[in-house]
Amino acid sequence: MTEFAWLLAVHPDAQVRAPGEAVRIENVTEERGVLVVSGPRSREVLSLLTDADLGNEAFPWLRAREIRILGQPVRALRVSYVGELGWELHPPIGFLPALYDAIWETGRRFGIANYGLYAVNTMRIEKGYKAWSSELTNELTMLEADMSRFINFGKGDFVGREKLTQVKAEGPRRALIGLKTEAGNIPRHGSAVASNGKRAGVVTSGTHSFFLGHPIALAMVEAPSFRVGDQVSVEVRGREAPAEVVKLPFYRGSARSAVTPTKS
Repeated sequence: MTEFAWLLAVHPDAQVRAPGEAVRIENVTEERGVLVVSGPRSREVLSLLTDADLGNEAFPWLRAREIRILGQPVRALRVSYVGELGWELHPPIGFLPALYDAIWETGRRFGIANYGLYAVNTMRIEKGYKAWSSELTNELTMLEADMSRFINFGKGDFVGREKLTQVKAEGPRRALIGLKTEAGNIPRHGSAVASNGKRAGVVTSGTHSFFLGHPIALAMVEAPSFRVGDQVSVEVRGREAPAEVVKLPFYRGSARSAVTPTKS
């Protein structure tokens, strides 16, 4: 079921809402395009194209505003899936090519580059961000997926509240951990995690981190199982490979990171 179908199924007439909310459900897939501008200098690039204040105070993380670029209204979301400063831009679909061209030309002085979904996946794992069907599934609760900061138990009733309240009281049965392995040993989704010869969990996402210079992985394990520094093994191409439990996220963002990038 798509997100749109789910919204219609739960609130078919958009009339069920909290006091003071104004909700309208409308499919604008054919009307809006999407461009993502991410990176330490993304604010500098966009600031040259709009008069809107893109500073942290005026435009904080997880906020949305309509801004104007080249005289056109663009819905801007202060979100990023790659662990860096960034915005999602949702322009009218007819304005999408011109918006791309403007961002590209403006960004050339900053070394702008295109990037694809494989790069996105690697960077989101480095940041410890979760992905649907990997760390976010129907088999795991938000608490087990380490998403507690997005749960507001004080807001009243919501879908899943009863189960989450139970899990919170009893403690999650599973926990998400970070792993690093030696060069060449890249764990993949579904690979087994073992300790002392006993299976303890499964890899949910794995990749080679070009920033850190070695493979990394996210894994769901029995909780509480491991501490940072513990040694485990992971399945890599049908064999066991050594791995170390490390603190998440692997990468904290260029502005705050004390890690020097390594060439690979």
